[in-house]
Amino acid sequence: MTTKQIPSKAMIETDNIPVEWMHELAIHEGNSKKPIFRIHKWWARRLSSIFRSLLLMSINDSDMNLASEFYMKHDYKELAVLDPFMGGGTSIIEARKINARTIGIDIDPIAWFTTKKEVDPFNRKEIMQAYKQLEESVGKKISSYYVTEVDGKNVPVTYYFWVDLITCPKCNNIFEAHPHYILSLEKSKKHQIVFCKYCHKVANISTSRDSFTCSGCHKWTKIKSGTIDRGKFDCPYCKNTDSILSIIKPGSPLTKRLFALEYFDNHKTMRQYKAADEFDINLYEQAQYKFEELKSTLPFPRYKIPTENRNDARPINFGFEYYYQLFNARQLLCLSLLWQGIQNLDMTAREYFVIAFSDSLASNNMLCRYAFGYQKLTPLFGIHAYDVIHRPVENNTWGTKFGRGSFSKCFNKMVKGKEYSEKPFEYKYEKYKPTRIVTSEKISTDTSNSLNDFINGATNCALLNQSSVDLDLLPESCIDLILTDPPYYDNLSYSELSDFFYVWIRDYMPKDGNGCNHISTPYQKALFAKNNSPDEKFVKDLTIIFKHCHRVLKNDGLMVFTFHHRRLQAWISLGKALRNSGFYPTNIFPVRSEGNSGFHSTEGTIKWDSVIVCRNHLRLHRDQLTPNNVIPKVCYWEDRLKKAALDFRPIDSLSLGYAILLQSSIAQSSDSKEMEKLMKASNDLLLERFRATLKT
Repeated sequence: MTTKQIPSKAMIETDNIPVEWMHELAIHEGNSKKPIFRIHKWWARRLSSIFRSLLLMSINDSDMNLASEFYMKHDYKELAVLDPFMGGGTSIIEARKINARTIGIDIDPIAWFTTKKEVDPFNRKEIMQAYKQLEESVGKKISSYYVTEVDGKNVPVTYYFWVDLITCPKCNNIFEAHPHYILSLEKSKKHQIVFCKYCHKVANISTSRDSFTCSGCHKWTKIKSGTIDRGKFDCPYCKNTDSILSIIKPGSPLTKRLFALEYFDNHKTMRQYKAADEFDINLYEQAQYKFEELKSTLPFPRYKIPTENRNDARPINFGFEYYYQLFNARQLLCLSLLWQGIQNLDMTAREYFVIAFSDSLASNNMLCRYAFGYQKLTPLFGIHAYDVIHRPVENNTWGTKFGRGSFSKCFNKMVKGKEYSEKPFEYKYEKYKPTRIVTSEKISTDTSNSLNDFINGATNCALLNQSSVDLDLLPESCIDLILTDPPYYDNLSYSELSDFFYVWIRDYMPKDGNGCNHISTPYQKALFAKNNSPDEKFVKDLTIIFKHCHRVLKNDGLMVFTFHHRRLQAWISLGKALRNSGFYPTNIFPVRSEGNSGFHSTEGTIKWDSVIVCRNHLRLHRDQLTPNNVIPKVCYWEDRLKKAALDFRPIDSLSLGYAILLQSSIAQSSDSKEMEKLMKASNDLLLERFRATLKT
């Protein structure tokens, strides 16, 4: 048992940072996150292995062997850790592992609820009994709406395929909006599952073929010659070409047609596909009729999608006015029946079913696409936005043995996450082969949404759903370490996206001062700088939050956070907040922020974060931190990472250069205005070097 204060010079403030070793863990984890972080969707989660490393390097001096300490049990029960932007809870989880006292704050209710359920105690036996109760009460009923008839028998359906219908404004003919006529590629990639553009009959043919003749209607289909491409349609009747958005009326999304489905027959070993037939259409119509019959009593959200000060026009510009329009009638019926069943469960278990239900919403709506090369559904928000597509896939809401994102799959995912919270582990890699190392630590603990409970010792984990602008109740000099990941300026407005979940589960979210639930998430109050708009509010609010951080941080404490951006203005705004609040960066270094995933992985995408380590007073001589030293330090990291054969791109180098420039400009300036001048004066040099690097 140890009590640990922050060292006068922590390892994280030295040049002894094992970035290469951390990179290997990050790459693996970035492609497959720990079970606890799969409990619910959250955007741009920082990697737990990186944050565990930052945490351990912050509370130990330079002689620590991180590669050894990483896998040991730690107990720092006197250490107080604050995250004013906790998001999906990475810093809170890692601080809880070492038994630190933790405060996590986030303005978004979904972020708060997700982190709360990651940390809350878990009774597996009780939860599994409640699941069986739910399966009997509503699960079987829901499953009855997801079957098809094959050889006279009913078999479960995994996915239904729908397509938008477009009415040509020139000739008034109606046609299906297919980008191509491929349903799936078999794993061998030697065969493709295609369908007839006229009757939808499915065929299994070689991938070498670009067309086929239907065995049913005997008509010819050119496989990759669809009717839509890149937001435009091409009428097959009159050849009129126009933007799809141009024909969509406000409040009226395009009508959809069911045309095919995927099922699994236990007597066969392969996934099976077929055209939607009369049985399938009648079954959907039965669900639609039942929905209309029960509509007034069903608990689906009737709220409008907020439009005021919205950052992304989607999905409103595609005709969606209400959240319920993002679902079809069968989905609304089955999700509502499931939600009603959850309300009948015992209160102590109910919140875990609420989080699993909420997570399943991302895969049970009409904005999900089918990744035909992987033969699985891609949930909404896979690209961190409303990805409105024209050939959506409908999931089996309750779920079958196969498929992705059903309620049963999300429930099992949640159970695995909670099992991890009781018995966490880390991965060790030898020749890329993972070995689980159980650390004998524990994450679960009783949480409170009251700062007073934390201050008087009633809880060791306070999770607050509020803005960090309001932190007056937190006493001065009570925090040892601030470990966080602040909003990335103008990259994403997460609350605008999380509102999709919030409108379903709002009754379980914190209430306002009058005891009422908010209609939507406070996305307009979130810390976010809109594109091409003045960023005064971003700087003002971030400065207030950093001033609170400065006030509550002990004199020997550290503030450590990650940040990246390709624009100088984002770094200037961050620098103003730091300079005005009295923080001075003592070290800057790069860490890998994600794996090798296909999404958001273009050549211009930043894959590395800069770690900014701060004290509340200047710890280095000013002559060590000048703008003239920026390029040499960038070159040092470029050469070091290149020698290790790591993928450190020019855009990563530019972002790191801005971070190092931020450090030197804060050290050399007397106020934020002078700091801004220093940063702008060096910008041309960094950009010139960036362009030269791109050419080579």
